[in-house]
Amino acid sequence: MPEMRKAALVTGGAKRIGREIALHLAKNGYDIALHFNRSAEDAQKTAAEIEQLSRRCYLVKADLGTASELESVIESCIGNLPYLSVLINNASTWSGGLLTDSSCDEFDEQFHLHVRAPFILTRDFARMARKGNIINILDSNVAKKRATEFAYLLSKKSLQDLTIMAAVELAPAIRVNSIAPGMVLAPEKDKNKPHNNPLNKTGSPKDVTNAIDFFLHNETVTGQCVFVAGGKDLI
Repeated sequence: MPEMRKAALVTGGAKRIGREIALHLAKNGYDIALHFNRSAEDAQKTAAEIEQLSRRCYLVKADLGTASELESVIESCIGNLPYLSVLINNASTWSGGLLTDSSCDEFDEQFHLHVRAPFILTRDFARMARKGNIINILDSNVAKKRATEFAYLLSKKSLQDLTIMAAVELAPAIRVNSIAPGMVLAPEKDKNKPHNNPLNKTGSPKDVTNAIDFFLHNETVTGQCVFVAGGKDLI
């Protein structure tokens, strides 16, 4: 019996967690639409690794903060991988600062990437792919009320709400869930810092990809968030 072809779009898939997600899905039989913006060299390297796994990799260059580029992404992916069935909204940027320190440009950058882009990609995936799975990557701090990264965290909280609302509207054809990682792939300068969570450990990319597998394989789960943070969200 011929293999059923399947494909996944991973935004921000050139490096770090996005790269790990893309490679994991490729190892599990998915062709990959690999989105990147400025990380062209990293994207080429990740694409080469995917192709070494005997999977197709379609590179998608787009500035998700620019509406005209954003709105062509799903159409382009489905044009090249018509069996696209998974969307991972991973692309992210971080900024610190209190509400009173924030600028309009900072607010726009955070909400364009973390809310508007997943909103439009989810809309277009629902229109064109029609069935499958969407997984949004949040931040474990969505469980908190901290104000030291106000615009960033507010945008991630909004993405959590988008996950729930889309899960209701798009069921039963499309399941929409989210993953909220804590510290994963810690910068070198932070590797020896206290873990500050009940399990006293730092997460790994495998913890995130395990959560992705759970959502892809469990057909009765939608609108849910899995925290991958050692219990940090509980304290």
